[in-house]
Amino acid sequence: MPGSSDHTTFALSIDGVSAALSVASFEGSEGISELYAFQIEVTTPQGDLDPEGIIGAKATLTITTAEQAPRYVGGIVSHIEAGELTDRSAVYRVSLVPAVFRLLYRHDARIFQEKTAAEIIEAVFAAAAVDGYRLALQGSYTTREYSVQYRESDWAFVSRLMEQEGMFYYFEHGEDAHTLVIADAKQYVDIVAPETVAYRPPLGAMARGESVSRFVFGRELRPGKVSVTDFNFKKPGLSLMSTAAGAAESELEVYDYPGEFELPDGGAALSKVRLGEWEAFRRWGAGESGCARLTPGYAFTLSEHPRDAMNRRYLVTRVHHTGVAPQMADTREIVKSYENRFEIIPDDVLFRPPRRTPRPFMRGVQTAIVTGPSGEEIHVDEHGRVKVQFHWDRAGKRDEKSSCWIRVSQVWAGAGYGAMWIPRIGHEVVVDFLEGDPDRPLIVGRVYHGLNVPPYPLPAEKTKSTLRSNSSPDSGGSNELRFEDKLGAEEVYLHAQKDWNIRVENDKTQEVGHDEQLSVGNDRKKKVERNQSEDVGNDKSINVGGNHVEAIAGNESQDIGANATKNIGGAFIAAITAGANASVGGPATVNVGGKLSVGIGAGKEENVGAESVETVGKDKKVSVGADLKTDVTGTAAITIGKDESVSVGGEQKIEVKEKITITCGDATVVIDKSGDVTVKGKDIKVEGTGKVLVKAASKVIIASDGPVEMEAAAAVKIKGSAVNIN
Repeated sequence: MPGSSDHTTFALSIDGVSAALSVASFEGSEGISELYAFQIEVTTPQGDLDPEGIIGAKATLTITTAEQAPRYVGGIVSHIEAGELTDRSAVYRVSLVPAVFRLLYRHDARIFQEKTAAEIIEAVFAAAAVDGYRLALQGSYTTREYSVQYRESDWAFVSRLMEQEGMFYYFEHGEDAHTLVIADAKQYVDIVAPETVAYRPPLGAMARGESVSRFVFGRELRPGKVSVTDFNFKKPGLSLMSTAAGAAESELEVYDYPGEFELPDGGAALSKVRLGEWEAFRRWGAGESGCARLTPGYAFTLSEHPRDAMNRRYLVTRVHHTGVAPQMADTREIVKSYENRFEIIPDDVLFRPPRRTPRPFMRGVQTAIVTGPSGEEIHVDEHGRVKVQFHWDRAGKRDEKSSCWIRVSQVWAGAGYGAMWIPRIGHEVVVDFLEGDPDRPLIVGRVYHGLNVPPYPLPAEKTKSTLRSNSSPDSGGSNELRFEDKLGAEEVYLHAQKDWNIRVENDKTQEVGHDEQLSVGNDRKKKVERNQSEDVGNDKSINVGGNHVEAIAGNESQDIGANATKNIGGAFIAAITAGANASVGGPATVNVGGKLSVGIGAGKEENVGAESVETVGKDKKVSVGADLKTDVTGTAAITIGKDESVSVGGEQKIEVKEKITITCGDATVVIDKSGDVTVKGKDIKVEGTGKVLVKAASKVIIASDGPVEMEAAAAVKIKGSAVNIN
């Protein structure tokens, strides 16, 4: 075995095992960002070991050379099996692994929110009672809004987080403990002193101690440019494309989507990490040695190589160990107890682990229950997103912290237009996952369940299709648009729990094939900015329980093909500011059961083409504020059943072209156009409280068939140019 050490001893100690254990042989592999495993064969001269007590026990493999300090490999026992049994000893094979190996057997499905990757790792370790670790991180990490461990082991979950972020891990080993170290920088620690290891090829078959016996160094063709992008729905126009390029092979580009970042800074950091994955192994080396101190995650300096360029400091990335106890070797061969094969990269390269851990892939949709704060029915953000509780999430509290905000697919989504149906707390929704990623849920549907049943019982109401809402807070009310497709009973039903507002920017056409009924429980108001036309093919009835007020700013025209009847139970008042014209083709009758008042602000003109008859059942009074003039073309007759009284406040003038005849019983007064005035009667009396003057232009004649008497209380004077008394 070239490069082996022939002065090396091995020992294995297991907590709780007091029996002497002799290491016959071992083989193990360890690497950066890898869980190491050593298979060790031991013998014991004592009785059987208890496997139950050994599984999970703390153990340490010690590799001791004559030249340098011991190399320790600590861990726990993950496997033990009994082998050969002789009279002198029993053989057992034991597997030694790190304590975090236990996390491979802790599987869970849980959600982490508003934590960085480092904080999530610490939370997972705390839940698993892992304390043998140290975070040696130099970089800053973005807070993850939502990160899901889904049906995977704790270790797989932690590993893929580290790989995504570019963190790597290795182990520190001491005599009594081992520590998991998580790092992200080139601050590599040297191996146990001396940190320089000489290159010394073997002399024939002889070992050369802890030296490097074989060493090669090369270069790989690797991509030199990485571009990543993603989509931020909050800023859909923002370009998230980010590119990182190295010094070589930049024409070989790896482009990937989605990058799972929301801002350009996140893309810049991610593209550098992804490029670092490729750059880490662009230059690499491998070799063989007998130096057990070579440990992944630690650096050493190679010396004495004939190629001067190879004499430099390297980071150990992987080591495969083989050891055989000298006493167990075939005596016919040269005893070569220990050797290893190792891999390295230059120490000026930042190690970025390859992404080996598979990510959980959601192979279909899931359902979940919408959640929110206690006492609320609807919990939503400004983007219409809601929160849910997945059925597999045993840690969720069915509240506003059960998940991240999840976008909800709508049937239409435009810039300020589209559909909006917000799932409410308690609703069961269908959740899909972008790219199958459990960290990127999207609600794509909703379903009923045993508590949330359809609006109408099925299958009895199978012909009904409906959109029914539910008033919030829940009061039993709803808005609804329902379609009934049952043959012969087809119906479209629209129900508004409170207000119903319709706005039509242009025309609205409504056609009803049969009856229409409108019932308004309170007021109704209609406003038409321009014309309104109403065409009723048959009868029209309007019943007004209270007052009816109608105001017309312009003209009104009403055409009635037959009769018109208007019954007014109380008073009727018609006020016309300008003229009024009523044309009746036939007879017209106006019956007023009570009092009729007509008020005219200006003049009134009444034209009757034929007779005009006015009958007043009781008194009639005509009051004229100014002059009164009555013109009669033909004969005028006034018949008064009782008394007539005429009172004139000023002058009264009566003018008749032919003759005036006043008859009262047997008495008559006749005035004709010739100027003659004839007064006839039985007794004619002329009395005056003052003087009575009879004056004529020619003569005054007093003629009587009987005597003529003149009486006076005083003297009687007769005066004239001549007085004849016969």
